[in-house]
Amino acid sequence: MRADKIKKDFEFLIKNKALSHGYIFHGEDVSSQFIFAKEMASYLEKGSWEVGERVLSDARFLSGLNEKLGIDKSRSFVDFLYQFPVASENRVLVVEHADKLTPQAQNALLKITEEPPRHSLIILCLRHPGTLISPLVSRMQKIYFSNDGRRYDKESYIQAKDDVERLLAGSMRDRSSFLKDLVKEERISDTFITVLMEELLVDKVRYARALKELAYRNSMINTYNVNKKLQLEAVMEYI
Repeated sequence: MRADKIKKDFEFLIKNKALSHGYIFHGEDVSSQFIFAKEMASYLEKGSWEVGERVLSDARFLSGLNEKLGIDKSRSFVDFLYQFPVASENRVLVVEHADKLTPQAQNALLKITEEPPRHSLIILCLRHPGTLISPLVSRMQKIYFSNDGRRYDKESYIQAKDDVERLLAGSMRDRSSFLKDLVKEERISDTFITVLMEELLVDKVRYARALKELAYRNSMINTYNVNKKLQLEAVMEYI
C-alpha cells in the first residue's frame, strides 16, 4: 500500500535526522492526512505508528472544525514549539483544516518557519495550499494526498520522474547543465524533490549521505532565497 511506502520513507528520514521543519499535507481527504500526521507524531515519540489512548507529551493537535484558530491560539502553539521536547526529539504541531487559521495565526507560524527551532515540526493539513499566505507555503515542504492514496497528480509525477532519471543518469557536467535548464523552466518543484528522494531511498545505505544533504538543501530552498541549482549540485556530489 502507498501508505506503507510513505511511512517507510518518513521512518528513514526520522532515523537519519533529516526531517524538514514543516510539511503541508494537502488534498481532498483532510481526515486521512490528519490521521497520518497523528500516527507520525506517535512514531516520533513512542517508536510506534499506532495511536494509543495515552496523550503524547510532545505533540499538539488542533482542528479548524472544532476550534477558533486565531491569535490567542497562535500564542499557545508558538510557546509550545519553542519549549524543549520531553519524551521525543521533536515538538510536533499538527493543524487539521489549517485553512481556518486566521492571517494573524498564519503570520505567527511564518515567524517560526523563518528561524525554526531545531526540534520543532509543523504539519498543516488542508485541501488547498493556496488558502494559506504564500510566504508560509513557500517555507514548507508540500505533499499531495490524492483520494486513491497517491501523493501526486499523474502529469506532474511523470514529468518529475523523467527529470530525476535523466539527472541521475548524466555525468557531473551533464547534471549541472540539466539543473540549469530545470531551474530556468521552474521544474524544481516539491514533487521533483520528493521523487528524487524516493529514488535515493531505493538504496538507503549507499545514498545515506546524499539523502541527508538533500533534506538540508531542500530546507534551505524552502526557507531562503537561494540558488536552487547550487543547492542541488551540492547533493549530486554524494551520488
